[in-house]
Amino acid sequence: MLLSSAALEVRKIRVVAEFQRKVPRIYGDGGYLQQVFLNLFNNSMDAMPHGGRLTIRLARRGRQNGEPEGVRVEVEDTGEGIAPETVAHIFDPMFTTKRMGTGAGLGLAICKQIVQQHGGSIEVRSRPGEGACFTINLPVDCRTRAEAPSGGTLVASR
Repeated sequence: MLLSSAALEVRKIRVVAEFQRKVPRIYGDGGYLQQVFLNLFNNSMDAMPHGGRLTIRLARRGRQNGEPEGVRVEVEDTGEGIAPETVAHIFDPMFTTKRMGTGAGLGLAICKQIVQQHGGSIEVRSRPGEGACFTINLPVDCRTRAEAPSGGTLVASR
């Protein structure tokens, strides 16, 4: 599946969506989770100033080590990649690699907080020159863990 928008086309970024069949619905705060994905997409676009590919994967995550069934989402780009010393701090509040006035260093810290409030986890794999891949694991029903006020907006289904 191939997605596109004017902003992506101008930047010469091709978006590829790889969605596994029969992925369970996720229940949580849609507004907060949307913020997570928009931040990841924007960061990926910034990491590919000369174009590239943004791949979004959605898959079922079976029960593991006593954890409930869930969903795994990967946001992977073919951008500049992230240096190991930066990866170590990427989720720290106020940490940014962007030039002054273009980023406050809160985006990924907020993403991590939102994902954790939904009972999930977020991690990144990256090497300089080889792009980055953010992996988010969420339980099927985030409502009992989320501190978000809306209490049960459907945020993803397949």
